Amino acid sequence: MPIFWWSLATALHLLWPYLPREPLPEAARESWRSCFDGWQDPSWQYAVLDVPADLLGSAMPGLLAGLAWSALRKPGARAQLWAGGVGLGALVVLNVLDHVAYYEFYLPETLACDQAIASGGLAWYDWLWVYGPHALIIVGTWAGLRRARGLATLPVVPLRRHWPRPVLAGLLVVILLVGDAPPYVPPSPPPPAPVAQEEAPPLGCDPPRRRAVIRRPDPEVARRVNAAWRRIERWLAVNAPNTYRSLRPPATPKRIARAEAATGTRFPDALKASLLRHDGADSHLGSLMWFVYDPMSVKEIVADWRLNCDVATQGEPGEDRPSEKYVDPQGFWWHGSVVSFAEDGGGDSLVIDGRGRVGEFSHETGLYFTDGWPSYLHFLEELARTLESGRRWRGFTPSGSPEGDLVWD
Repeated sequence: MPIFWWSLATALHLLWPYLPREPLPEAARESWRSCFDGWQDPSWQYAVLDVPADLLGSAMPGLLAGLAWSALRKPGARAQLWAGGVGLGALVVLNVLDHVAYYEFYLPETLACDQAIASGGLAWYDWLWVYGPHALIIVGTWAGLRRARGLATLPVVPLRRHWPRPVLAGLLVVILLVGDAPPYVPPSPPPPAPVAQEEAPPLGCDPPRRRAVIRRPDPEVARRVNAAWRRIERWLAVNAPNTYRSLRPPATPKRIARAEAATGTRFPDALKASLLRHDGADSHLGSLMWFVYDPMSVKEIVADWRLNCDVATQGEPGEDRPSEKYVDPQGFWWHGSVVSFAEDGGGDSLVIDGRGRVGEFSHETGLYFTDGWPSYLHFLEELARTLESGRRWRGFTPSGSPEGDLVWD
């Protein structure tokens, strides 16, 4: 009977929001969130389309119910076509208004929302609301036309013979309660191509065994180093006698050569000439080498190099030979191409790299040369000028304490 299909269409449209749905899985909730992120403030175009859509949606159950009631009066074929056309047309207009209002002027991220609907297994739910009443109205109109014998040539399937009405109704109930589309599984992104990482340069803390070779410093460099030391010694003898007496005797060329072999480095000529004049100084008798730093002996230089290399490599032996090319140690915590020449007693020091630059080493942050000196010779001559002039040098002014020590204020 037509009344059955029309009533079913009315009930489906009216009760659609209350149909049971499975809880959204986590993937679907994420998709819904990405969908709603695209929502924007309603525009006037949306309001123009949404208001009639709401009015038509509110009136639709009554319209369908009225058309279903009219089927009870056994109308003729023309009336059946009018009823089906009005019902179907109203539903199509409602769907179009909703689609244009939301998808064009309110929710531009349609793809994200379509995926959200599918990923939650709700495709059947959406399609049932959009197309379910339409199909039922078409079936109801067709049944009415058959009853009124208005279209004798209409190809039909004898429902009463092959699809009894209770079977169709039961099948529809099962679809509404348990029907579900396969959950949407977004395609997995392709694995990222492996990025070829540039091999980190070795730390140079495992130099090969080699024979100690004595190399005399350049005579001109040695002359300038000795001249700078004489100026420093004269000032210390008058203003800081304790610090002057702390200067140690010269190191031997053989000891310097052994230190170079042990560290795999080659000391700059200025540093070798300086060690050949004073093999460091006794600590705690003034900070001779600027700020809080005291000059180190050859033995202390080697011990400090080994300690920092052990920390940098975590004591693990391995192939960590010095690079044949110069490696800029800036940014390293420690590097085997660097040696210290003055220390503060707390783990920090002044250092020289493979090109002779003078920088600083912090046991907390590592090596940095950005505010250093171009060479050890430049550093030593600047120290002599500062002591003689008494001027401020990189934030500190030298002076002699009452106890006879060199201090930097």
